[in-house]
Amino acid sequence: MQRVKREQADAALCVIGLEERTAHYGILFRGMDRIDAELDVQGLDCPMPLLKAKRALNGMEGGERLRVVATDPGSARDFEAFARLSGNPLIESHSSAGVYTFVLQKKAE
Repeated sequence: MQRVKREQADAALCVIGLEERTAHYGILFRGMDRIDAELDVQGLDCPMPLLKAKRALNGMEGGERLRVVATDPGSARDFEAFARLSGNPLIESHSSAGVYTFVLQKKAE
């Protein structure tokens, strides 16, 4: 992981549409290209993380990316199956300290 400088973080966060987070500097980026929307479903149990992600993807354009942050342990299995069945590629999936992060890309229509 690469730590970015304050100016780089400001520019990157504005580009990915998260201007409200520009006050948080020193954010670590995990080699992601871009994120167009973010969904925090921490604390929600199955099936809510997946249902909220599906609803968010329905409102997005083809090729846009959605980052989902969840705490439901079953979400890893759920998001893998959803990506496979829906055709929306799972670009990234990882977990750390009970927090699961997924990046889905809306399929082109």
